[in-house]
Amino acid sequence: MPLETIVFSPPIAELQRRLSPARWWAAIERNATRVLMPLAARLKTTAPRGKTGKLGRGFDVRAKPVHQGLIQGVEASVGARVPYGHLVSRGHRIIARGATRFTTGARAMKGNPALRGRERTALKLRRQGEALGFVPGDPFVEQAVAAERANIIRLNEKLLEQEVGRAI
Repeated sequence: MPLETIVFSPPIAELQRRLSPARWWAAIERNATRVLMPLAARLKTTAPRGKTGKLGRGFDVRAKPVHQGLIQGVEASVGARVPYGHLVSRGHRIIARGATRFTTGARAMKGNPALRGRERTALKLRRQGEALGFVPGDPFVEQAVAAERANIIRLNEKLLEQEVGRAI
């Protein structure tokens, strides 16, 4: 999923002044997953189905604090449960893989580290060379983020206002 940054503007600055910095960042981190749940739901409904439909089965939301010297924040991400979600979203080159685990050559490689090394080197060379083709990406992620952006900001402001109400 491409990097999206949302910067919160003036109403949030007023709320931030009313909370201590530690409580402010704890509230942001706690609410980040709740704020991104509508985006995950939209991604689930708009994801391409393909042959198996596995991509649309679900997306996970994660949030973690970021402390890098003077920079402090919360990194929140929405990720697909399948390992190929980014390839569907952004597109990818088609590379000839060579021996697979189903061929007799692959079974022979299991007990032969030298053969496995040669096959790995051959795969790396194929990746550097010409691709067999390119699969274009499906912009379903960008469309969902654009559609949910205002909702994410509004929900975050609402949850932070509730946090300030509890603090007073």
